[in-house]
This record gives sequence, structure tokens and C-alpha cells, in this order.
Amino acid sequence: MSLNAQITKEILIPAAEDPDVHEFYWAVNFAYTHNDGPGMIMTAVRRMSSGDDNWRQRSSTNQRMISNDNGATWQPIGPEVHGGAYEKKNTTYAWMHLRDSSNDKLIAVHQTSRPHPGDGK
Repeated sequence: MSLNAQITKEILIPAAEDPDVHEFYWAVNFAYTHNDGPGMIMTAVRRMSSGDDNWRQRSSTNQRMISNDNGATWQPIGPEVHGGAYEKKNTTYAWMHLRDSSNDKLIAVHQTSRPHPGDGK
């Protein structure tokens, strides 16, 4: 038995063009957007640093991505959000998504961290 499958490769997140830029990506919290259908959502987190080993000085961005074909291809949705720097204790974390299948609802949770309670909005 043989399969008539064709595998193609597309770059979801391109590498930095500048070799002195140290950045890495990871995709977090995949979720389906409806009970029936191939729609999905996730957050792509990009971390940047100056190349030193002090991870507290790294900064990050968060980009929500959607797929209409069960994760085969992805497109950004909404703005890329600056995540802040850990050392400054002012960070925006990735969106977390979960399905409430009993109500066919997608729930998105977004968290921010501030140095002191009541700071910011």
C-alpha cells in the first residue's frame, strides 16, 4: 500500500537576518476555535537578547496566530505586542486559549505583570 501524500515545508517564523541578533521563538497554547471545523489559534512568543547570558535583560513580543486548515498554515492576527523585559518587572505574557466545548466558546486569557499591585491598568 502506498500513500499519495505530498509534503511541503513553509517557514512559519523566519530567522533574524542580522547574525548579531539573538532571538528564539516558541509557539504556545494551541486551541481549536470551534467544536466543529479545522480553525485553530495559538500565540507565538519571540525572545530577543544581546547575546549575553543574562536572561533577565531579554525582551519579548507576543503574536497571536490563526489557522483555518487544522494547523497546516498560520497567519498573524492582530498586532504583535511588546512583552516587556523581565528585569523591569513590567511584562505582558502570551495569550492562553481554551475551548468551552459545552457552549462552543473560545476563551482567551491575557496576563500582565507589574512591579507593585495597582500599577498600570
